[in-house]
Amino acid sequence: MSHPELILLFLLAAVIGVPLFRRLKLSPVLAYLAVGLILGPSAFNLVGDTETLLKFSELGIIMMLFVLGLELSPSRVIQLKSAIFVLGTGQLVLTTLVFTGVGMAFHLSWQTALVIGAALSLSSTAFAVQLLKEHGLITSKQGQDSFAILLFQDMAVVPLLLLLAALSPGGGETHLAPWYLIIGALAGVALFARFGLARLMEAVVASKVREVLTAMTLLLVLGSAWLMEELGLSAGMGAFLAGTLLANSSYRHQLHADIEPFKGLLLGLFFMAIGMTLKLELLWTAPRDVLVALLIFLLVKVLVLWPLARLWGHNWLKALQLAVLLSEGGEFAFVMASQAGLNGLITERQHELLVMVVGLSMVLTPWFFGLVKKLCGKVTQTEDAPRPAPSDKPRVIVAGFGRFGQIVGRVLAAYRIPFIALDKNATHVSLVRKYGAEVFLGDATEYDLLDQARAHEANILVVAVDDKRDSMAIVALCKARFPNLKLLVRAIDRLHAIELKQQGINKVFRETFSAGLQATHATLMELGVPESEVLDIIKKFREHDEALLESAVEHLDDEQARIRLIRASRNQLAKLLREDAEL
Repeated sequence: MSHPELILLFLLAAVIGVPLFRRLKLSPVLAYLAVGLILGPSAFNLVGDTETLLKFSELGIIMMLFVLGLELSPSRVIQLKSAIFVLGTGQLVLTTLVFTGVGMAFHLSWQTALVIGAALSLSSTAFAVQLLKEHGLITSKQGQDSFAILLFQDMAVVPLLLLLAALSPGGGETHLAPWYLIIGALAGVALFARFGLARLMEAVVASKVREVLTAMTLLLVLGSAWLMEELGLSAGMGAFLAGTLLANSSYRHQLHADIEPFKGLLLGLFFMAIGMTLKLELLWTAPRDVLVALLIFLLVKVLVLWPLARLWGHNWLKALQLAVLLSEGGEFAFVMASQAGLNGLITERQHELLVMVVGLSMVLTPWFFGLVKKLCGKVTQTEDAPRPAPSDKPRVIVAGFGRFGQIVGRVLAAYRIPFIALDKNATHVSLVRKYGAEVFLGDATEYDLLDQARAHEANILVVAVDDKRDSMAIVALCKARFPNLKLLVRAIDRLHAIELKQQGINKVFRETFSAGLQATHATLMELGVPESEVLDIIKKFREHDEALLESAVEHLDDEQARIRLIRASRNQLAKLLREDAEL
């Protein structure tokens, strides 16, 4: 199959397969695996060079490790430190040891058993978090502890990959650069992230060319991966390290938003390549082996996690749910299995069986979890939901922190009302930090950035951007994707205000209107007009102008009708004021 045909098939799989599997409440990972299975040797055998495809698609793993590094901000780790380093460590170590013991009982070498045990000890973050969201448990103690375990597993991925390399035959014959070069390179990356990156990003953002910012993000990921590989270390470790160093940066969310589409597509390609390596005939040539391996796998995961969760303070019902929730295999089991096969640590048969078991566990776990939850009864979140600090859930998001948004932010900060600021200007971002508020550098017209800013949890979005097109794009996006948000929108001019009204936005604030009325008030007072009369004039003009604005909504597309309406309105206002003056 030619490369264009392969690309077309992959895109077709993403566009058709993923929505279909989501409708069936199954993970997109399973969609890619299924498509790979169909295209691979087990079915139609449409793709010849699976190994080359697999090698290229490992770029998705590099980007995934970079994103994992970005998410490991110190504040997040500190918040869940006890659960991460006690519960997470206990789960990973105990599960790996039990699987290693089981493997050795089946006459595997300790190296092979350890690698398989480590691969199977990991769970799928994507699967587990989605299940928690679907069942309304994401903010419960159960959800927080599950997330802490998954976070520790993510942190352990790079050490596990290094362990795999060390255990492989000839693993001691590494091509590491001299130690001083490695230390110097790591120090250089750290210094660049601390002092150089901000200036470079400011220059890139100032260019206002979005493609350059995306290119900059890819350069950071692939450049760090290349550097570590040149030093004899893992390319994935380089990407993970780069992400970790940038985890506390103001640009973290923009980097995440830029890399996410590439990561998602390349990971999809990786899972499709894994699906091509699945040996479907195992289900009928060796059904007993598959069934026994799957049963042992699920039982070990549940029987290790269940008592651990009980010791951590969960009752036995919730502990069982947590154990079942994390009983599936993880995406990195495929990565470790692939690497172990290439390094000669596991045989082709063992690799096929491992991949098959992990894939089946992904299919079965959502159903098992739903069944266990139904049998145990509905678990209310009110009993064990942690009470987050006010800053954990933003009440207000301010999109655009220029002269308009800063006024809103200053008042919110003064009254200690938590808010998140979004802005494309690095200077504005620096200013927000003085208020102690959370700030995301990026374009608020993008869904990814609003999602990262937890727009689904906020109450109000103040659209304070100074670009009319961006303002309308944010409004349209929020109405479609975040209907929970109450929108308060800055209008650049009168026509913009009319367009916003036409979109159903009731809270529209014309930036020059109030200031103009204040100036009018001061002018009339200086001329000696009594204050009561001035206030009445201002009130009538405001009401009249607001009514005119509402009327103009119907004539937005008819310029002549709009002009006639304005002329008639002016005559009406003049007549009204004259009548008042004659009283």
